[in-house]
Amino acid sequence: MNVVVPFTRRHPEVEAALADAHWVDVSGSDESYWELWSGLWGARRTVIVVEHDIVPGEGMLEEMWDCQHNWCAARYQFEEMGLITGLGCVKMSEALMGSVPDALEHVATAQPTDDHPPRHWCSLDSLLSGALGRAGYAVHPHGEVRH
Repeated sequence: MNVVVPFTRRHPEVEAALADAHWVDVSGSDESYWELWSGLWGARRTVIVVEHDIVPGEGMLEEMWDCQHNWCAARYQFEEMGLITGLGCVKMSEALMGSVPDALEHVATAQPTDDHPPRHWCSLDSLLSGALGRAGYAVHPHGEVRH
């Protein structure tokens, strides 16, 4: 299983749950998270990304990995928005990346919908979801994780 944890800070509880994951420091700039996703997309290898402040339940990642859907995500509580299926705990398949090879380029050039530029980490969830939705994909939900 290819599990990547982008982090700006390491949380002991997440480290314990994801001991075998590949941890990537994205604290260098507000665009570092986009750069990580761009590299993952370019590699065209199925990946599960779990953000540094998300704790998946037992068996959640295996369930997502084994799922036949191309885009899977677990819901989590996010501020006043309630439960969302963003990039906090998500699987993107090799087939999806190959089918929408320019998704991250669309994100990089999109008009921001908030106060952040397109490659900013804060806009990545909504812009990538929009690009995939326009390509005909919908997220397949997989329960809830702790944020």
